Amino acid sequence: MEFLQSKSGHPWRYSFSEIIDEPAPGFFEMAGLFTDESYLLYSPSIRTILQNSDPLTWFSLIDFNGECYETYGPVVRFAGFEADDILFFARNAASEWLQSGREVAQAVEENPIPFCMLISGSTIPLVFKDNHQIVIANAEYEVFEPFHSERFRNDFLIEYSHGVYKLSSKEWGEFPHYSTAFYEENENLLTLYSMTDEGFEALVDALNSLGFALDYTPDERVNMGMKSTASDIFKEEFTLNRYNHLFSIDTPPEEQKGLDQMNELLAELIPIINSRQTPDLDALAAKFGVNPDEVKEIYNVVKKKVE
Repeated sequence: MEFLQSKSGHPWRYSFSEIIDEPAPGFFEMAGLFTDESYLLYSPSIRTILQNSDPLTWFSLIDFNGECYETYGPVVRFAGFEADDILFFARNAASEWLQSGREVAQAVEENPIPFCMLISGSTIPLVFKDNHQIVIANAEYEVFEPFHSERFRNDFLIEYSHGVYKLSSKEWGEFPHYSTAFYEENENLLTLYSMTDEGFEALVDALNSLGFALDYTPDERVNMGMKSTASDIFKEEFTLNRYNHLFSIDTPPEEQKGLDQMNELLAELIPIINSRQTPDLDALAAKFGVNPDEVKEIYNVVKKKVE
């Protein structure tokens, strides 16, 4: 009865967290990703994991023993998932727009199973181009003033299609940033999209210099690994730029076939590299109809990035 009473006061729970400090071997000061709490955690498993890797965040079932918390069951670590990624996943798991950390924690409490499935993407690393982290950042803003495209011509390349203006930043509109704003006339809605944090901030800077007062915090910020993992778990392809198809250029069938073959190759090759196995490159080249030299080049690049 004493045990059950203690558990009712401190129930086992799942926690997303990050390490603040290791005050003693096997003991870690943890900070919750979606709460203001910090707590002392005892976990020999975490200490073992840290000998070979340096994860960004952690997910585990924790239990209070009267003096500190302990992990129970699998200790899941994420090489490339940040708090924004978990928030994106939680919104889709709960099928509603969660905003506060308390809401995310409640979603995990009510149904932890989808979050446990994130272990499938635990080894996917962050993706960088030079010093720029590749993410998808977007935000929507209501615009109450008249929209005159002429005011944007110095800073943006302007296109128009189906009632939507596309404003591509002249300085930040190319790879890897792709900083772009879309203005939908019927809804008076301004949507910002970028694939780097710096590109998103530069886009807000440029628009604010033209008289807007836009917030610098994106509504969604998702790493590529989470987008891929969430798509696999929910069996759904997430479209985070709903206007891009209005301005897309059709790819020739021959080129599209090559792109499809390359995507299928990467989908099979990357998990092999992440698991530290040695792939049969010639067999992969034959299976997907890709030039063997290209496969070897791709393998060396991806392997170097993962390492």
